[in-house]
Amino acid sequence: MSQFIKVLKYELKSYSTNKLFVGITLFFAAVIVVVLFFPQIKEMFTGSEEDSASTELPVMVVAGEQADVAGDAFRASFANYDVQVMPGADMDELSDRITSGEIECAFVLDGLNSYVYYVNNLSMYDVNTSIADELLGGVYRYSEMVESGLSPEQAGGIMNAQVTHETVSLGKDQMQNFFYTYIMVFALYMVILIYGQMVATNVASEKGSRAMELLITSVKPTSMMFGKIIANCIAGFVQIAVVFGTAFICYGINGKYWDGNEIVASIFAMPGDLLAYMLLFFVLGFLMFAFMYGAIGSMASKLEDINTSVMPVTMLCVVGFMVVMIS
Repeated sequence: MSQFIKVLKYELKSYSTNKLFVGITLFFAAVIVVVLFFPQIKEMFTGSEEDSASTELPVMVVAGEQADVAGDAFRASFANYDVQVMPGADMDELSDRITSGEIECAFVLDGLNSYVYYVNNLSMYDVNTSIADELLGGVYRYSEMVESGLSPEQAGGIMNAQVTHETVSLGKDQMQNFFYTYIMVFALYMVILIYGQMVATNVASEKGSRAMELLITSVKPTSMMFGKIIANCIAGFVQIAVVFGTAFICYGINGKYWDGNEIVASIFAMPGDLLAYMLLFFVLGFLMFAFMYGAIGSMASKLEDINTSVMPVTMLCVVGFMVVMIS
């Protein structure tokens, strides 16, 4: 036991004095601080300008036949645009204004069920046509019902009928835990690949340096193995705890600035029982692979053979990661 403690202390001291290890830890913590404080920093430099300047929305033009009929629907569906209705707009002039950037885009209607969408640079994330298809379909059906003899109130009641539903899960709700599980599995995968290689390298380097033999007259292989692996695991967990601990503290300070971002807010709203299970499986999974990497490192004849020697364990980790992602 005393030999194990001596090896453990020596390895932990080497990590604490390793400038690269400490520097990487502080670097990732600093990145987390900058990212989570960014909205507050941005507000400090741009808040006064944004308050004094009026926010101008990009211009969307609705032209062509029955543009007046569809205008209100476009305004309701495209709240992030300044929708301007121009039934008799000249197409050449409209195209020039779109090309110059004065107008963001334009819908030229051939009727309520046909249109041409004009835009200068079409983004792969442009969903305006999808929204327009849905709203024009609704306007068209409304107009047809009114023309068929229904009153505008009756047609509006039919078009605005809402379908409500309730979901009762009698077992586990997979969607509730999927996002957290994905983060945990991906983090475990990265930690195993990074720190597993370090475990194998540290164990293999002992064959060349003989540092433990100089410190301890007669050290048992098991004490040296457990001391190096446990020290590496502790160092890894400390580094992870510093990074994630910094993230939780910074989010606690800047939580109000991230209220509009559901993804970020959901990460830090993890249920306590799920977090406890994740930590348990994270520690057990990491220790299992760490000892496998340590065993491979102890069998390597020289340090240069580590990358080749650990390939089977690395492939096993990759297979496990893929199985979890697919299942």
